Amino acid sequence: MKFPLKLRFPLKYTYCLEALKILICEYFSGGGFAGEKPPAWGLTEGYAMLKALIEDFKALNLQVYTLLDGRIDSSGLPANRVVKVSSQQEFWRSLKGLLSEVEAALMVAPEQRGALSTLVGMAEEAGVSTLNCPSSLLRKFPGKAEFLEALKGRVKFPETVKAESGPNKLNLDYPLVVKPSRSAGCSGLSFVPSSELLEEALSFALEGGDPPVLVQKHVSGLPVSVSLIACKGKAYPLSLNLQLVKLNPPPIGGSYLGGLTPLPIENGRIAVEEALKAAEALGGEPSGFLGVDLVLAGGEAWVMDINLRLTTSYLGLRKVLPENLASLMLQAARGRLTADSLPKPFRAAFWLKSSSLPPATSSLEFYAPRGGEALLVGWDETVEGLALKVEALAGALNAEGLEALRDVLSRVGCGRCKS
Repeated sequence: MKFPLKLRFPLKYTYCLEALKILICEYFSGGGFAGEKPPAWGLTEGYAMLKALIEDFKALNLQVYTLLDGRIDSSGLPANRVVKVSSQQEFWRSLKGLLSEVEAALMVAPEQRGALSTLVGMAEEAGVSTLNCPSSLLRKFPGKAEFLEALKGRVKFPETVKAESGPNKLNLDYPLVVKPSRSAGCSGLSFVPSSELLEEALSFALEGGDPPVLVQKHVSGLPVSVSLIACKGKAYPLSLNLQLVKLNPPPIGGSYLGGLTPLPIENGRIAVEEALKAAEALGGEPSGFLGVDLVLAGGEAWVMDINLRLTTSYLGLRKVLPENLASLMLQAARGRLTADSLPKPFRAAFWLKSSSLPPATSSLEFYAPRGGEALLVGWDETVEGLALKVEALAGALNAEGLEALRDVLSRVGCGRCKS
């Protein structure tokens, strides 16, 4: 049994921590779908987060170990050790072996299949210090249904019912949004404008995630998220982010296109306050990164979901903060994070799906684990400069995401971005 981390974790990443070995396990690209076809969106975003996290922890001079699906080229990963796996059995076996060699671990996985709680639980059983929320909290809140139950009377969220009683007994006015309780990346999510599509939407939800299926009153507004980092049960805000989400009826369903951080809007404070209330409602001891999804509408913030894990917004956030986010995670794990130690954004960044790969520059990165769809991350010192960069890349970016991002950037640039 290993003891909890005893090294002193500095605020500045220039300090040397060469003695510490950390395992970074990302479920989609790391082998959780080895032997079967992984969701395209999960593979691209998962690989992007894996590569970014390895770079950030390596910048602290840590020894970084990781797992990788054998179908993905490992040459772009700067980890000290990459264990490639070709089956899910090999993934779990290799994971257990690596946990016996490291002192710390960070698990990046969806709630679906119980993946996140299982991974964190394995690390805890191995005596490894994790940078995640404890598995007890993950088991208490395995999905959206449990979150919304805990949030009753504490924050605003759309009227929601479980579809267990069948479509004919749902007493909600259209339009609706239907989604599985446990999923990631908008999988199983769909927009239902009328009753004719409800049964198809319920089936679509079960194909994309785990039950129960939730049916919500649709809230038309601006989708945002708040990135939080928690230490000793207290959550601190890092940024307000734009979420580029496209809602479609089944069988197309919803899709996550990308995002922007920070989002400088007049009523952003309302979203941050509601996100902090939502995190507080969880009780327990949340730790590490959290993400709260909301919709801003009519001057109010409606909570949609809470992610007790790292989310894709990390890719933009790491480009706009002056502090290495890996250092913040280590401080949180040590119980030494305070509000005074949190950095403030000094840049703006976007991330969007792309069908082609422009040349990387000093302010543009792309992630493409197996060719095909890629994820672009760009940043600039100002929102105006970021808007120019987006236009220069217009030919490479996802058309729907580009249109949505253009709209918000134009309103932010003119000081008119309101929900």
